Amino acid sequence: MDDFCIITINIRGLKRRYRDLTAFLAARRPHIVLLQETLLSSNQRAAIHRYILLRADRTPPAQDTTIYVRSDVVREYTLPDVSVEAQAILVKFGANELLLMNAYVSPQGQLPAHELQRLLSLRAPTLLIGDLNARHTAWLCPATSHRGRALLRLIQQENLSPHHPDEPTFYPAVSNDRPSVLDVAVGRDLPFVIHISVHHQLDSDHLPVEVEYLPRCR
Repeated sequence: MDDFCIITINIRGLKRRYRDLTAFLAARRPHIVLLQETLLSSNQRAAIHRYILLRADRTPPAQDTTIYVRSDVVREYTLPDVSVEAQAILVKFGANELLLMNAYVSPQGQLPAHELQRLLSLRAPTLLIGDLNARHTAWLCPATSHRGRALLRLIQQENLSPHHPDEPTFYPAVSNDRPSVLDVAVGRDLPFVIHISVHHQLDSDHLPVEVEYLPRCR
């Protein structure tokens, strides 16, 4: 399998950041782009040159997710009906397929750990990426929340693998909150090595996060 690049961003409004996003993607040329909180209505267009657009419009649109792909080795995958805002594709590598999920979990209420477990148990290998709004010092947040404890407990119980960058992905607008790592990845039975980095670009309070997976022989 060749190196493969994914960019995930909680864009907090695609329309207002569309031009900057397209310039950023033209420079980075990721294979797949996962967006959360696009705030797009169903009649708003959001095409990006050389990418296939896969939308998951919902009400309210604040919680919409969108996937852009520039490869013909992917196909959409229908997820079960869960409250987690998520969409999925199957990415072909060699003779296998990776179930790649784009997820957004609202910061309100308890972490829907049971539904995340259900999604992460559909098939293997699986990689779920997105803004999970779960803080834990295990992925370098300055503090641990009850949602973070619930996510780490799920990871340990299900023998999953957490993946995160080594710097914050979220810079809050309010001064009484601290930068945190909210945009993470969780994998099951991954046959490759994950590398995650952060790009200090665009003007969302969430930074673009780049996820690369590399053959284990490297």
